[in-house]
Parts: sequence; C-alpha cells; structure tokens
Amino acid sequence: MNSINLMNHYKKFKKDIEERFSIPLHYVIFGILLIMWFLNIPIDQLISFLDDDFKFKILYAFSIVYNHILLCTLIISFLIFIIIMIFDKLNMNSFVPPDKEYVDGTKVSINYMSAINRLVNIYILIFTKYWIYYFLALVLINNGKFIYLNETSIYLNNIIMILNVVLLFLHIIRSIFVLKMPVDDLLLRINQHELEEYYNILNEKNGYVIVKPEYRKMTNYYLLKIDDRCNDSKFYKVINKSKSLDEIIYNFDYLTNNL
Repeated sequence: MNSINLMNHYKKFKKDIEERFSIPLHYVIFGILLIMWFLNIPIDQLISFLDDDFKFKILYAFSIVYNHILLCTLIISFLIFIIIMIFDKLNMNSFVPPDKEYVDGTKVSINYMSAINRLVNIYILIFTKYWIYYFLALVLINNGKFIYLNETSIYLNNIIMILNVVLLFLHIIRSIFVLKMPVDDLLLRINQHELEEYYNILNEKNGYVIVKPEYRKMTNYYLLKIDDRCNDSKFYKVINKSKSLDEIIYNFDYLTNNL
C-alpha cells in the first residue's frame, strides 16, 4: 500500500469516526492513549522495529516547540501585532496587490484578517491537536515521560495535558447530547465537493447520477442531474429521492434511454 492510498484510508477513517461519534479523531486517540498509559500497557512494542536513535530524534524535534511554549506565544503574538499595525493602524492596504480571478472560477485576494486567523489557529493547534501527537510519541517512545524539557516546560506541558483532558471530557459530553437530524426532505441541490465527500456514486450516465449518502444508517437514494445553469461550480439537481433503490434505478434507466 503506497502513501497516497494510506492517506486516503486515513481520511476516510477520520471522517467516519467524526461523523459517527461527533468527537475529533485526535481526541479519540488521546482518550485511548490515556487509558493505555494509566494501565501501563506496553504499546511501545508497536514501533519496536524503529531505531532508538531515530525515535528519540522525533521527541527532540517536538521538544523544540514544547520546550519553548512561552517563546512561541510571544512570537505569534508579535506577528499578530505587526500585521495589525501594518494593515489596520498604518493603513497599508493600498499597497496590497489587486484580487486575481482564475478560469476555474476562483478568486485569490490578500486579507490580513485571514493571516491573523491562521496564526491563531496554529497557536490553538499547538496546544491541542499537535500536543496530542506529541503525547502519542511520548507514550510510544518514552512511556509517556517528558524528555528534553526544562522544569518550567514540564510544568507548562502538564497544564496543557490537564487542558486537553478537560476538552476530551467536554467532547464526550457533547457527543452524548448532540442531536443529528436528517435533512433529506429539504435537499434540492448538491455541489461537486459535497458529492465527492459525503456520497457514494452508484451509477452515472449522460449527466444523471445515482448516489447514496455515506454516513446515514437509514437514508434515501438520490437521482441527480447536472445543473447547467450554474457556471461558477458544478451543481447537481435532485430529480428524485426514495428509500427504494429499485425505484431510483427504474427512473435512471428511463431518463438515460435504457428502457
């Protein structure tokens, strides 16, 4: 199995977990890790084939960030401050290149708020998702014990662990109370992205498509037709929907001149 197929399987597994349980995959991993770490299960055997020097280089690479949490906070805060000063306070927007439109219907523009949002998201990921991967590496390589960190950083990382335990608990509580309701009766159109991400294509011919939602226990089958009125992106009109696949197939065959 090559890396592309492995990544596709991972994305499908991630989507399946998050759709079914309403918990981010990295927090599912974190919960399993906490149980194994608490019970002292030797999961380090899973990567016993790797060279020890290579494994500890991985921990050292993580420690470059997590041994300098305060410095990372200062750097990101400084970058946000500089961006706000340049674009907002000094009104440098006039020097920003104009928007560019491409033949595929997309438009590219420079927006300083997007840069700020990305920096904030990176900062949040450092404390949540990326830290969980760091903890995964610690459990697999060093029995969950911090290494290459000074005393202050160990203290801060313990606080981050408590923060993530609280977030895990909140995700679990939310998943218990979350209510998902089907919107089949309201569905009139499906765009290309939604079709590729959330539906299984069962048949396709002459601009007509039979699809089935991927993450529904009880669902309708849909007969779609390409909507030629939308030039900016590809949309499909819902021609028919039914819980009976035979009904949809009959309608599909009729429209594609198979009957």
